[in-house]
Amino acid sequence: SLQDELDRFVADGLSKAVGHGEDYLELWRALGRATATGKRFRPALMMAAYHAYDGRDDEMAGRVAAALELLHTAFVIHDDVIDGDLVRRGAVNVSGTFSERAVSRAADVQDCATFGLAAGVLAGDLALVGATCGIALCGADAGTTRRLLDLLDDAVHISAAGELADVALSLGGSDHSGILADVIRMEECKTAVYSFQLPLQAGAVLAGAAESTT
Repeated sequence: SLQDELDRFVADGLSKAVGHGEDYLELWRALGRATATGKRFRPALMMAAYHAYDGRDDEMAGRVAAALELLHTAFVIHDDVIDGDLVRRGAVNVSGTFSERAVSRAADVQDCATFGLAAGVLAGDLALVGATCGIALCGADAGTTRRLLDLLDDAVHISAAGELADVALSLGGSDHSGILADVIRMEECKTAVYSFQLPLQAGAVLAGAAESTT
């Protein structure tokens, strides 16, 4: 199941973290908490498309679905870093967790913030690599795996452009002519592509749909 795959990812990370200090273990625990929340509609969309095209290997599809959830987790964690947020969905996020750890060590305000930001960047990186590995090792044939990785690559590139555009739009002194079109385009790139387009395409590709379909 999706949860089994996510639990396996976190458990593997925790096992590799042993011997690298309590902070790194806590980073994986915080990442595990980050993967445990959310609506998970991206995996649901992918599975719906997979079944719509008569996909029947739910175990393999579950690995790809988990990868898409890890991609979302990575983007959420990095978005919190960019925005300087310490809370997500009403709970302390990865950055907030490590800012608090630094406070408990009597670190100054700037060092607490830096520790939190560093943890957020690293946790997001780990989730992003986990998403890539999850697709690469999902068990599909080489051609299908390559198509899935190409879709992932495109989505990451477009989402990164959208995130940067989001920050650029918030800059003071920006030219706000045509701002509505810019905002719509930014949201399409930042959120819609990886949240809707990628899951639907990935489900169809994994099920063996014709290339013209995707």
